[in-house]
Amino acid sequence: MTVFNLFAIATNAFTTLVCSAIAILLLSQLRRDKKSQFLLRLMLSLAASRFVVIVMRFVGATGANVHDLFVVATALTASSPYFLYRFVIEYFDAWTKRRRLIERGMLITLVALGVALGAELLLHTSIILEPVVFIASNSSVQYEYGPLIAFNVIFILYDELVLGTMFYTIVQLFRRDGERFSRRVAYGIGSLTVGMIIIPIPNIDHLAFEQNLYALGSLILIAPVLGQRLFDPLSQLNRSLRHRAQQMALITKVGNQAHALLSLGDLLPAAASEICQSFGYASVQIAVYDARGTPVEYAISYADGRVFNSAAAAEEPTQPRQRKQLLPIEIELPMTPAEGTLNGTMKIEQRRDRAIGQDERDVLDILARQIALAIHNAQLFEEVQRANAAKTTFISFVSHELRNGVGDVIALADSLLRAPEEYENMPLPAVHRPDVDHIFQSGLHLKRLLDDVVDW
Repeated sequence: MTVFNLFAIATNAFTTLVCSAIAILLLSQLRRDKKSQFLLRLMLSLAASRFVVIVMRFVGATGANVHDLFVVATALTASSPYFLYRFVIEYFDAWTKRRRLIERGMLITLVALGVALGAELLLHTSIILEPVVFIASNSSVQYEYGPLIAFNVIFILYDELVLGTMFYTIVQLFRRDGERFSRRVAYGIGSLTVGMIIIPIPNIDHLAFEQNLYALGSLILIAPVLGQRLFDPLSQLNRSLRHRAQQMALITKVGNQAHALLSLGDLLPAAASEICQSFGYASVQIAVYDARGTPVEYAISYADGRVFNSAAAAEEPTQPRQRKQLLPIEIELPMTPAEGTLNGTMKIEQRRDRAIGQDERDVLDILARQIALAIHNAQLFEEVQRANAAKTTFISFVSHELRNGVGDVIALADSLLRAPEEYENMPLPAVHRPDVDHIFQSGLHLKRLLDDVVDW
């Protein structure tokens, strides 16, 4: 048995021991923890695949046929990227519709590969792999792809692409919320990812690079995972409480700002901008409806800081261009004040690489109700302003038109009674004097009433 073979067996044995120990620890301590179950499956797949490789190398050293063992090892190794992807997305709570489609695609291709490899074992014919040869001189495995080489290449490329995008997702998650997870989690996942990516590289299997990366990644990963999932529940509670406090502070801030503004032209842009920037959404649109349910006023805020409202723009602005894979998801929240009548909607657009959780949705519901109440108050304030404007118009009419007319009536009646010289010294007939005097007194009474209305 060559030195290379002994080295490969030793590294595979070490990886098997590490992954098995971690699996036993997870099984005994975190059996009911959903996120840890995915890590348990990953450790079992790695331990099983490395154990089969150890057996294959021992058998190959005796000169026996290792084809069937290599097929089994291939099936187990192919399952590891799938379990790693499931663990990472579940651990970071990063499920989106696109990622679920990716996960299902990985599962379908994995099942298809498993069926093909199983048929190859049962029928003893080349489907995925040609007969495998173990070269004792350098302790390497020589193999060639079988008739379904196109499927095998597609499977490998798909897994490589998924692993690369998964690692990019981890980097983005840490950039956005680095305090939530330990950096050791990223380092451990990165080590496992690199180990899986280099597996298809030919003529390096005897160097056991991937086994070393598996063991290193597993050892790095297990401590923070156990710390978060088992030994540090208080920190999780503190993070949850701190996050809740930040949410409540945001609710209070937006609520105070919304209730302080009594003009819809100021209220809608300010509320939309505050929510968009605080949550980091792609865009936030707040629309106000009339009694028939038709939008009459709106405001839109974008992630780049641009804010538009219907009072400032004649038409709705165009949205910034988005990359195809980051097209936004949309949720629309009804805005209903305490009276229960819908007076608007709040539409949120978010990039697909950041899902909106239920806690965040609850906060948005509270904000929607607060903004709805603020809109209702602003509408009432505008109604009061319109009533005051109507009152001012009426008083102006009374003050100018009616008082002038009544003043003319009083002046003419007084002239008829007391200034006959204005009528060529012709005195007012006595029969008409009581009636004209009554007109004069009534005019004075009406003038006093008008003065009281104007001065009120």
